[in-house]
Amino acid sequence: MYTKARLRLALAAALLSGLSAVARAQEPVRLPGVIVKAPIEKPGARALAGVARDTFATPIDSVEITIPDLKRRAITHDDGKFRFDQVAPGKYDVRARKIGYAPQVVSVTVDADGGVGMFELLQLQRALPPVIVSASRGGIGGVVGDTSYHAIAGAVVRVAGQGAVVATDSSGYFHFDVGPGQYFLTIKDEGFKEKVVSVRVPPDSGRRVSIFLEPAGATAAREYWNIDDFNERMGKVSKTQASIYAGEQLIDMGIEWVSDVVQGGLTRVSSKTMLVDKDCVAIVNGGPTTVQLKQLTIDDVATVEIYPAGTSADQRSLMMNRPQGAVVGKKGVADSRVRAPFENTSRAAIQNAAMQCAEVWVWTR
Repeated sequence: MYTKARLRLALAAALLSGLSAVARAQEPVRLPGVIVKAPIEKPGARALAGVARDTFATPIDSVEITIPDLKRRAITHDDGKFRFDQVAPGKYDVRARKIGYAPQVVSVTVDADGGVGMFELLQLQRALPPVIVSASRGGIGGVVGDTSYHAIAGAVVRVAGQGAVVATDSSGYFHFDVGPGQYFLTIKDEGFKEKVVSVRVPPDSGRRVSIFLEPAGATAAREYWNIDDFNERMGKVSKTQASIYAGEQLIDMGIEWVSDVVQGGLTRVSSKTMLVDKDCVAIVNGGPTTVQLKQLTIDDVATVEIYPAGTSADQRSLMMNRPQGAVVGKKGVADSRVRAPFENTSRAAIQNAAMQCAEVWVWTR
């Protein structure tokens, strides 16, 4: 027979068990990952291997895995695995990236038994890339919209360095009557991130471009004039002062790593021979953000500007007639560089100070 105390304990245990069962019933069913996060055996001497998965431990295929220091690249298989052979012992930064996921860099040490790189990529939303198709009408035409496919009226579209500028109509449409050649379009509108798009017009047809702008928060004053600065640089620079390449040109040249085109572009316009350091940084989307050149492949960039160090268009001269407004992210905003010694090139200059570097500006896709 149960005593009263034992009966109360038994009832309490039954009640807790029932509540636990109810709680489990209310939780969503979670299917196990295809592969558990178990360690991978080392691949053997002079090899570096690993796997790329998402945050639910599901393998991801077609992830680009790179070892920037060695300029080596591999693509993951259906099971998310990758492998590099003939890798000397040492410590390497290994990079994983795929459209739709946040990129990730891990440090891998290759020893006598090889090295292992494990990636866990976070899925995220990405901006839609521009879509360029052939058009029977000559020149460059197209539409500007947001990432929800709604037309953006009144967006300012320029042909960089040529003075041609239009505003999109109510349907987001624009057009430039230009001849065959390589062009850089800049697109700017309040409330959206600015964009640079390279377009090549062939002799026998025109090009139609669909451009999608991402929403933006308040724009820092230091970044507000980035697109305008790019347009002015393109209008002033000569072929003997800088090397400027579009993404299509890099493909034609067989370039894979941006650092390679930087070395060649600098040699073309510099009066002295200089070997660019592999750890130099470039200015991203007008600055002040920077990125190491060795991390960039041509898949990352729409446009690359290369100047001998410190010889790009004088930024101070570009700012003399700018308004002195104080509201960030709106028309009339002042450029903070007018009142402060910090320029959009300063961060890159500081990071590159102890190395032999070109002044490089990259505009991402």
